[in-house]
Amino acid sequence: HGMWLDPNGRKMSKTIGNTIELDILQKYFTIDAIRYFCLREMVFGQDGRFGYAGLIDRANSDLASGLGNLSSRTLTMIRNYCDNRIPPRQISEDKLLIAKRVGIDTDETTVAGFLENSRDQYLQHFESLAFSRALEVAWGIVARADKMITDAKPWDLAKNDDQKQLVGAILYRAAETLRWLSVLLYPVMPTATREIWSQLGETTPLEQFAPSQLKYGELAEGNVIGEVRPVFPKLDKTKIMAEITNGTEPQG
Repeated sequence: HGMWLDPNGRKMSKTIGNTIELDILQKYFTIDAIRYFCLREMVFGQDGRFGYAGLIDRANSDLASGLGNLSSRTLTMIRNYCDNRIPPRQISEDKLLIAKRVGIDTDETTVAGFLENSRDQYLQHFESLAFSRALEVAWGIVARADKMITDAKPWDLAKNDDQKQLVGAILYRAAETLRWLSVLLYPVMPTATREIWSQLGETTPLEQFAPSQLKYGELAEGNVIGEVRPVFPKLDKTKIMAEITNGTEPQG
């Protein structure tokens, strides 16, 4: 296996003083964030770099602003615009043209096909121990769902009662994507994915679902969602790095 190096590419050594302190990791980071960082940063079998600043950057960009933001914005809008329930997914004939104009995939086989293809790539990489590449694929799913929401602007559509069906269709697609991501990412970050799963209103234990058996559309319409909470709060990099530096610099 490879070696963990410091951010400057040096092997970690107590003599140099560039080791990672477990008590610092425990104080500032969740276990899920550390697990994600390790699997995302190191190509299995090669050397990888591990530093607190890099861990914070990954946690903020990929987790807080990526998966965490997708979860929060989707579920918050379901709470605010859909009476706390998973909305209907179908779009009626008279709304199809408007849906296309705002960037919604009116043919759900397109969404399902993308998720299935991404799932298959993810599993192939996992079986090959290419964990970093698998997570790249998963974050491609996150990016696509985020773009759909940003392009369609459901918060604007929600101002018009006539567009409520479109709002529901957008949010169903985003919520179903979160369901798939929860199953795929469970081995990497079990605590966070269980939290998202619970917020989606799912009650069957997450670990009972096999990624290979996922089918699009199995998120039940009308499910009452759970309490919406941030899964990955943003980390204050300046504050944390100052505290780490002041507490761990070699003395003398």
